[in-house]
Amino acid sequence: MEANVNAGFENEKTGGGGGGFLSVDNSEVNSHTYVYEPDKSLRKMTIEALPTAENYQDLKNIAEYRPTLDELMLGKVAEKEEIKEEIDARKGKVIKFGWVEGVMMRCLLNIWGTMLFLRLTWVVGQAGIWQGLLVITLCNVVTWLSALSMSAISTNGQIAAGGVYYMISRSLGPVLGGSIGLMFTMANTISVGTYTVGFATSVSDLLQDAVPGWDGIVDHGCRIAGCRDNDIRIIGGPVLCLFLFIAFAGMDWVTRIQKALLVLLMLAQCDMFAGSFLDIEWGTGYVQKDSEGKISLLTQDQRHAYGFSGWSMETAKENFNPSYRDSSLQKNPGFFDAFGVFFTAVTGIVAGANLSGDLKDPSYSIPKGTLLAIVFTYITYMYFALQTGCVFNNRASGISEEYRYFNNRGKFIDEEGNPLIPDPLGNTFHNSSYIMLPKWVDCEDEANDYRDYLKFQALPAIDATQTAMNESWVNLTSIYDKWNTDNNPLINGTCTFGSGQNQMTMTYISFTGWLRYAGGFSASLSSAIASMVGAPRILQAVGKDGIYPGIGWFEKGYTANNDPWRGYILVFVVAMGFVMVAKLNAIGIIASNFFLAAYALMNLSCFHSSYTNSPGWRPSFKYYNKWVSLFSAFLCVALMFIMDWRYATGTVLIQAVLGAYIYYANPEANWGSSADAQTFMSAMNSTQQLTDSPDHVKTYRPKILLLTGNPAHRPSLVDFGNIITKKISLLICGQVLKEEGPVNLANLKDGMQNWMKDHNIKGYYSVAQNKDLSAGAKSCMTISGLGKLSPNMVMMGFKANWKQDLAGLNEYVEIMYTAFDLHMSFAILRCKEGLDFSSHIASEQQIIREVPVGKGEDSDGEEAPKNTLAEPAKQKTRKVSTAVYRGSDGNRLDNNVIASIRQFQATKRTGNIDVWWLYDDGGLTLLLPHIIKTRKQFKDCKIRVFSLANNANQLDLETRNMASMLSRFRIDYADVTAVPDVTKKADPATKAEFDALISGVGIEESELQSEREKTNRHLRLTEMLRQYSKDSELVVMTLPLPRRGHTSPALYTAWLDIMTKDMPPTLLIRGNQQSVLTFYS
Repeated sequence: MEANVNAGFENEKTGGGGGGFLSVDNSEVNSHTYVYEPDKSLRKMTIEALPTAENYQDLKNIAEYRPTLDELMLGKVAEKEEIKEEIDARKGKVIKFGWVEGVMMRCLLNIWGTMLFLRLTWVVGQAGIWQGLLVITLCNVVTWLSALSMSAISTNGQIAAGGVYYMISRSLGPVLGGSIGLMFTMANTISVGTYTVGFATSVSDLLQDAVPGWDGIVDHGCRIAGCRDNDIRIIGGPVLCLFLFIAFAGMDWVTRIQKALLVLLMLAQCDMFAGSFLDIEWGTGYVQKDSEGKISLLTQDQRHAYGFSGWSMETAKENFNPSYRDSSLQKNPGFFDAFGVFFTAVTGIVAGANLSGDLKDPSYSIPKGTLLAIVFTYITYMYFALQTGCVFNNRASGISEEYRYFNNRGKFIDEEGNPLIPDPLGNTFHNSSYIMLPKWVDCEDEANDYRDYLKFQALPAIDATQTAMNESWVNLTSIYDKWNTDNNPLINGTCTFGSGQNQMTMTYISFTGWLRYAGGFSASLSSAIASMVGAPRILQAVGKDGIYPGIGWFEKGYTANNDPWRGYILVFVVAMGFVMVAKLNAIGIIASNFFLAAYALMNLSCFHSSYTNSPGWRPSFKYYNKWVSLFSAFLCVALMFIMDWRYATGTVLIQAVLGAYIYYANPEANWGSSADAQTFMSAMNSTQQLTDSPDHVKTYRPKILLLTGNPAHRPSLVDFGNIITKKISLLICGQVLKEEGPVNLANLKDGMQNWMKDHNIKGYYSVAQNKDLSAGAKSCMTISGLGKLSPNMVMMGFKANWKQDLAGLNEYVEIMYTAFDLHMSFAILRCKEGLDFSSHIASEQQIIREVPVGKGEDSDGEEAPKNTLAEPAKQKTRKVSTAVYRGSDGNRLDNNVIASIRQFQATKRTGNIDVWWLYDDGGLTLLLPHIIKTRKQFKDCKIRVFSLANNANQLDLETRNMASMLSRFRIDYADVTAVPDVTKKADPATKAEFDALISGVGIEESELQSEREKTNRHLRLTEMLRQYSKDSELVVMTLPLPRRGHTSPALYTAWLDIMTKDMPPTLLIRGNQQSVLTFYS
């Protein structure tokens, strides 16, 4: 039988009527041979549909114009049912702390900070009792809600060093979490400056009051807060150095110091509490300085003149409503100015969390210690705010003689209340010719003007007259020594005492005053130390993650506690800059902005983790609500902008810039964040939405299952598939493992996926285990993908060794049939050098380098979409991964082999892409070349379209029709050619070549005779391909379909082999007979 396989080719004569099966002979003896009929049209010789515009007019009735895959494989077109058209209308000692000393104590020390002693009274004096309590409550609402979110996050697994940064970054991912690490470091650093300025301010106040003859260091003649900035800078610098020294001493010493400071803080509060009730005749334990610089105890009269009243309903009524006025502390204050200043006080809720790496059990300690600290401090702040409003007037002159005057005592009035001293200049006040002092709490303009008159005119005149007559006369002018301390009669004096004007109010309320200073010092010291050791630890955690360049230098720790000494230095330098600002309110508002941003993200991370329903979100702390967390996040952002929109805008911009860097740099940061969970949810929702949506021709994308085997063995095949799908569709590399026995598929998938990532292949890897190749391929086709994110097209490499592996050839062709059975498109790629390089590649090494992005390219090297914006001046770069291939001898592969491996990579081509659209498969034969031409490698190529002419007498008409159809498809082409005579007898040389090709492959004589017409057609196609497309860059041709069960795999493969042999890269493609192109928009 084998000897007769090619009998039809024997004794063939050129130009005669010999016995070859391609000869022209009408005799009955040779009736089995192929007879060429030049007048017979191609349509009458095949059931294939030729490409015509009518096939794409009606998308609903495709079967009317185009046979199905089943019909093509059976070789018979079924009768069409008439379908009625319907219209649709629809080192050292390691220290670890518990929750008390590690969290609660630190939070208490931080929250009971400088603001308790220096600014709480100012807030109440300006905002009044009800708005002051509202400010405190609103601040604590923000911190309480944020603490709930922080508690939930902190109990969702073990927390490492980094505190709030660690929590947020591991929840929201590096884009938001990474940037907030630097912002939180900045916020704590600014806080160090805030507390240092507070400490220096208290020292300056104490020196002013308690040191005889003290008149400032360089700011002389300034006796009220707000005008001693240079003194504060001079004091603050060494103080900050002290804080740095304590930080370097280590956490053990820090904790010891903070314990002592907490005791002082509580004693100070006891002093303030007792002082509000003790209004003793001899005064308090604090001191005052007279005009000559002499020191004496603070008298009862002077205390009241400063604004103290004791518990009084009248004072409470006067202080109930807000009274926003300029002061030496701040100009044009308002509610949110008070909020911004005070909010710095409550930011201490993260003091314990910042040291999460030094806690025994962060998940237990952080929630318990933080929430208890908030409760305790809220109660104390509310009490002291209420106490201030009830015991201290918001404005007072500070003139003790005025207080005595209204109590019928002093030099200007007798015991019956009669004035004693007439006005020497005849001026009247309250319709009296006598000097009648204004009330010490009367700070209206009339009273203030009268005080200026008394200080600069009336009293000096009296003193001049009386001194001339009586040398022992006591000078009256000194009575108003505390009024208009500028001593400039051209400047109108104002009240500089009272809760809304003077930061010494809490000192005057307390009984001793000294404990108040001790408390203030301890508060500033403790808060500054907490921030000083907290900020570098956050920076250290950011550096450890390695997500920002240069920050990794701060990762290194020293001592057994891993103390970040480098971070200490950085924080010291930055904080020193803010100390030089020397304005407590201004620094406080800046710090509040950064903290609010951090709290907003903390709340957002809690909401996001809960909202994504990630199985990994299982906090043991249950007292939180995701919607409350979301509300709190919006509240924080809103307060930022209401408080000061300029600082808020700057904060958001910094956040955006830092986040954008992470987004585009895309560092390796696999943290299992809720952002990853959100990505999964979004993908699931989008996939479900895509699956639920009906298919439409305009949304068609070639989703390719590329049967590569091991992708590393066929890199050029993978590259070609990636050219088609990159950035627009789905690519799945499929492998069938024929080996039996257990295989670690998880490791295999991870390895192959990493290989694809290293080679910049945007796709996935799928594997099936089956000893039968076609069955395994079917498994890949049916199980790969999800919903409509599943492959609709199968692509393989050409089986070049088909003659040597006829058994494997049957499986190979069966894969094609299986694809068509599943109504998938099918494609075969053939290259001269082959596609399987497994015998050449023994090892592979990846080298990654940065290359500049060319003009008009995107970050992946593809042509970027054009826009009207100017190109940025800065040169962008992209990462390029280059594989170095080595053979079994360890040497690099031959350059020719490497060129074949990389033939579909970055090499630009300038020739033609020839499209042989032989039969109408739905337009896929035309769509794929269009997609390929959009890629960088082929964008300079021209598309030439060849079609089979139905009638040789109408070539011009058919050419014009094809060109018109391509234009309606909006396909750019350079040339259209209608090829005639495809049914003409093939050249004898071609027949001889085919004869040699099929020799010894076991094709039956009967099959050769029955398929003689198709064989001739494919040989003619071979001749035309060689004539027109031999030098093209790429050939894309419609894949001929064999009749199932009629055409043997060997004969079918021989047709494909001879057509593609020694040709440029050739893609044989057959759509699933469903339209993928449309005329309509």
